[in-house]
Amino acid sequence: MKFLKAHLSSSFLDLTKGHLVSQFIGALGSVYVAKIYGANLLGVFSVYYTVTMIFSSFNTGRLESMLFLEQQTTKRRNNLTGLLWIILMSSILLFSLSFLVSNQIIHKYFVSRTVLYFAILTAMLKSMSTLFQSMNLFSENFKKLKKAKILFTIVRYFLQFLFFYLSIQTLGLVLGYLIASVIILLYYFNGGEIIIKKLNIAMFKRSIKDHMEILKYAISGDAINTIAVNVFPVLLLATYGEELTGNYFMAFLILSIPLAFLQSVISPVFFQKSVVLFQEESHDQLLKYTQSIVKRIFLMISIPLLLLILFGEDIIVLIFKEDWRSTGKFVQIFALMYGFRVLYSPISSLEETLKKNKISLMVNIYFMLVLFVSLYVGKNDFTIFQISTCISIFMSLGYCFLLVYFFGLLKAKIVV
Repeated sequence: MKFLKAHLSSSFLDLTKGHLVSQFIGALGSVYVAKIYGANLLGVFSVYYTVTMIFSSFNTGRLESMLFLEQQTTKRRNNLTGLLWIILMSSILLFSLSFLVSNQIIHKYFVSRTVLYFAILTAMLKSMSTLFQSMNLFSENFKKLKKAKILFTIVRYFLQFLFFYLSIQTLGLVLGYLIASVIILLYYFNGGEIIIKKLNIAMFKRSIKDHMEILKYAISGDAINTIAVNVFPVLLLATYGEELTGNYFMAFLILSIPLAFLQSVISPVFFQKSVVLFQEESHDQLLKYTQSIVKRIFLMISIPLLLLILFGEDIIVLIFKEDWRSTGKFVQIFALMYGFRVLYSPISSLEETLKKNKISLMVNIYFMLVLFVSLYVGKNDFTIFQISTCISIFMSLGYCFLLVYFFGLLKAKIVV
């Protein structure tokens, strides 16, 4: 928390504490949910969650970045309306396409049509909530954001527990998450802070034209990155079954705890401040700010990360017992990759700020190739854990390259 105080207001620190509370509740809830539902049903939920993340990214790409990059209130509100229309049309398109998918593909990759339909609906809700979260961040309405994070976590796990004990177990995890997403969207609407006006199409087109770099590279890059990062459970389900998928997803939840905190709390603030520093041509200050964020995150995660890399399997078995040993193996294998991802994620908005989305697109294509080539080429000759080790190492190299590239770019701008 010390490094936050150097850059953030007391009200934002209050948001940070709220997020930590929700993370704590979520960590306890995840452990209990995993134990009562079991690896198989957790595997079903992992597919629903994965598809939700992929489709929610598809709904807007990186166009929500315009809410930060656009400084005029009128244009920002108009962009909000335009993006809401895009999300709605995107969701209708996804629903329409889902009816064309064969039953064989549905059952192999998505468990059931119900899971797929719920994922599309949840993706729409989450995409809209992301826009409202961005608007509240820009207006520094941190109190609302703090309550939203805690409310979502409490409602989600309460409902998932309730559905289990009501014997609605097959889709209990899915329904709990879906209903919590509905409630959070309604919560953002309550109070009148979000103002939605009639869309000025001409103004919206000009905003997109001003940020054409996002449209050309960021949307495809973000979509590919989202698939590369999140699609693994779907591929595991098709190849290895629900139990192993559930074990991997549990490892994903554990390793994503610091990532969720950084993406929800630190990343938006870095984006907002980096845009201001870049527009003021304070490149030396931007470099120092970026270095400060990365260095201090490294100091925070280095010891826990080392422990997971060396003893991750034993730690998970100690907490979850022998049935979850495969989860421990996945934690130990992917800890390295998530470490580099945690370092890069908070500063990834430099892609938009410095208009280098093309580089990000190329690296995301590399991530996609690593994932699919490793899994489908090696599945007959290697175990899933050997394949996962290969994926972790090569994806770590990709994140390491991005860190080196953007620091080098910032230093070059100072010299210029």
